[in-house]
Order: sequence, then structure tokens, then C-alpha cells
Amino acid sequence: MVIPEFRIGVGHLALSAPAIAQAHRAGLRIAAYTVDDPARARELLGQGLDLLVTDEPGLLLA
Repeated sequence: MVIPEFRIGVGHLALSAPAIAQAHRAGLRIAAYTVDDPARARELLGQGLDLLVTDEPGLLLA
């Protein structure tokens, strides 16, 4: 039996550590869009964000 992975996408400004934790407790993975600021990306990933979408991959990889 294959169980599908459930993921929700949210604008990054609407996310916080408690919101990410609540989604994880519900069995959801969180994807944030559109995170173009490296500091915000690090903050969200540190809070447990599962995936992020960016228009500036070069800035985030630097």
C-alpha cells in the first residue's frame, strides 16, 4: 500500500515556527513561497520548513 505525501504551500510571510510545528503534527509537510531573502530562508529552514521556492537560487546558495 502506498500512502501519498501531503504537502501544503504557504506564502512565507504567513509562516511561523508554531504554524510549521502544527502542520507537522497534522502529518503535513510545508512548502514556502517565494523566499528570496537568505536570512528568511535560514530562519524558516531552522524552524523545520520542508521545502522552499525562490526566484533567487544564486543568493540562497551563496
